[in-house]
Amino acid sequence: MQETSLSLLISSDIHGWYLPWDYTKDEEDVHGSLAQLSTLIKSIKKDHDHVLTFDAGDLVQGNASSLFAKDPVHPGILALNAIGYDGWVLGNHEFDYGPDFIHRAQDLFQGDILLANLLDKEGKPYFKPYKIYDFDGIQVAIVGLITPLVGEFKEKSSILKEFTIQDPVQALERVFADMPPVDAKIGIFHMGIQNENAHPNTGVRDIVQKLSTSFDLVAGAHMHQLERGLLIDKTLVAEAGMFATHLLKMDLHFKKTPESTYISQRSSSLIPIYQDGDILAPDKEIIDLLKPYHLKAKKTSEEVLGQVDQAMVAPSSIPNYPHIASYPSAWTAWIGSVLLEASGADVVAFHLDNPYPKIFPGPFRKKDIYRNYHYAGGEMSVYKIQAWQLRRYMEWSVSYFNRLHPGDVTLSIHPKRARLKYSTFDFFSGLDYTVDYNQPVGQRIVSLTYDDGQPVQDHDLVRLGVNSYRMKALLSQNGVLAGEDIPFLYATTDDDQLGPKKGRIQDLLKEDVRRRGSLGNNFHSSMTVVGPDTSSREAQASLKLLELGYLKLDPIPSKSINIYENMPIQDQKDLFDRLGLEAPLQEDARRGEIYLKCLNFLGL
Repeated sequence: MQETSLSLLISSDIHGWYLPWDYTKDEEDVHGSLAQLSTLIKSIKKDHDHVLTFDAGDLVQGNASSLFAKDPVHPGILALNAIGYDGWVLGNHEFDYGPDFIHRAQDLFQGDILLANLLDKEGKPYFKPYKIYDFDGIQVAIVGLITPLVGEFKEKSSILKEFTIQDPVQALERVFADMPPVDAKIGIFHMGIQNENAHPNTGVRDIVQKLSTSFDLVAGAHMHQLERGLLIDKTLVAEAGMFATHLLKMDLHFKKTPESTYISQRSSSLIPIYQDGDILAPDKEIIDLLKPYHLKAKKTSEEVLGQVDQAMVAPSSIPNYPHIASYPSAWTAWIGSVLLEASGADVVAFHLDNPYPKIFPGPFRKKDIYRNYHYAGGEMSVYKIQAWQLRRYMEWSVSYFNRLHPGDVTLSIHPKRARLKYSTFDFFSGLDYTVDYNQPVGQRIVSLTYDDGQPVQDHDLVRLGVNSYRMKALLSQNGVLAGEDIPFLYATTDDDQLGPKKGRIQDLLKEDVRRRGSLGNNFHSSMTVVGPDTSSREAQASLKLLELGYLKLDPIPSKSINIYENMPIQDQKDLFDRLGLEAPLQEDARRGEIYLKCLNFLGL
């Protein structure tokens, strides 16, 4: 009996993390990079006879990678070739830069680009739908798919003049009808496990359960989730996460007799790049290869656009606290003013990728924009919307936070919203609004007025500027505006430039700083927040202990600190130990009184 094993190594959603360097901060970040994956891949290849290495898409977009989108050679593809990737399944962000980038990628990449559901103008697959690999006489087919929502994401783009996206189930049934008999079928899908925005056939689970033929393995991507492995019907499914923090390793073990070949074992695992302080060293070959691109990206991110004369965000002394979303700031007010002017809308909505911005006096550089708004392709699309629909959207946005209860001294984030791929808390400018987090979901926008103080009426018509990705999510089957008729008017990226200014959000912000020369805190914030009551001595004590680090919030705090809550004995003991305090433990003691006792011990 012959026994053979195949290891499939998969990266996904690298988004420009080719080197262990964060160009938005201009500092080293060793939590993940393609250069570190290269070290791991080379090590695994030394120990295994049969290895295939694939990337599952979104290699580009993010961490300065867009700088090279129009260059003859792209550093991400250069690195894939140097590492020896066998295949690449394109993601939706590979389509951000038009058909020219797709053509260059096809010419540059030395492996196989596999996409079963990307069709040319004649309805034929543009790339290979699948490829069959032979190992010791055992044949394994790998099929690639891209999310069909790329058609929605790019509906106004020139990319769709050359390509169409076929329904994944239809594409796979066509592939299986064409494919000769093989010993194993593997899918690499640039889509998550669950359907996206409730669209059918946009998630691995939905697709696998509809197929007449089973896959043995499927690697998912796109949704930035880590999944070590789960069974969906007869298929083992896993995901590699994002930003090259993990390598997905999926293994098939075969037994071959004169009569048959069969899979004796399947497994999958996630190998971290950084764990418990242990850092995987980057591959020097990749570091040296990408050095010219690294230097260009650093120089670009450090470019000074203007000056900040006064702090635009009040400093937060509490780690992990979502300060920017909790209080009005000149920073968000400035962004809102730029987008209002550029879009010509009555009101604009936008999110920030960095909940802890630091915009203090001194030089204002490109990286200050990149670190707060990551998406280089983001635009303002303008829609005609009724005020009651806008209010519903705003209520959904502010439901990102949990309702405050008496005794809460910090805001907390709803766990389901915290787990989503992108931030779903938006800022609004153009209409003044007050949000009260003491109120239940759906009743938190307690005031919504025009600049002159007149209340906004439910059936008023307003022009809303918002990124088209967000609007598509709002209008999707599970979206808060599902089924509503909200006409699209124009976008800041339209060729005919129907709005006042043309450009993407990052570029509009950069242009405004250059024009002004300096920024300060003289921008009107549309948002007023009624938040936690921190007036009591106990509340102030808890905030001080948070500031000093004796109390800590989770990285994404899903529970408020409540001074009225009884503090378990073990929690008291842990806090006293951190303080070096010997004090009697109290049954039924409130957190607030314990915190006040600790503060008195510190002499504060």
